[in-house]
Amino acid sequence: MKRFTIFAAVLLFTGMAFGQCLQKGNLVGVHHLVLTPNEGYTLNQVANFYANEYCPAYEKAFPGIDAYFSMANRGEFVGECGLIFICESKEIRDKYWPTKDEPSVEAEAGYKKMEKVWDKLGKMVVVNSDGHTDFVIY
Repeated sequence: MKRFTIFAAVLLFTGMAFGQCLQKGNLVGVHHLVLTPNEGYTLNQVANFYANEYCPAYEKAFPGIDAYFSMANRGEFVGECGLIFICESKEIRDKYWPTKDEPSVEAEAGYKKMEKVWDKLGKMVVVNSDGHTDFVIY
């Protein structure tokens, strides 16, 4: 858990590196990913897929949420990956997920729009997440 907390804090403060100016009231969701590329794929190919296909599709499926893929390239977490979701507000997050494990009708509709992307991702990589945390910007 300590490792994830440190990882989450590092990712949270990288928000500005994406050209995203965080504002009071924004919500930043940080997901730590454990990626195992399938045979015939490299981690670099998976990273490019996330950045160029997954994240743009996610943003279309879930209006009000910006999605970013990240990979550590220096320090104790080199090679570890994450997804950073920036919501305009806590209310936007709650519109899709009223509780931590309960998707809304709107989220289910977003999931449906992501099916083809998730199918393609599943051919490339086994994805596991060892946790996520949401941070509200004050």
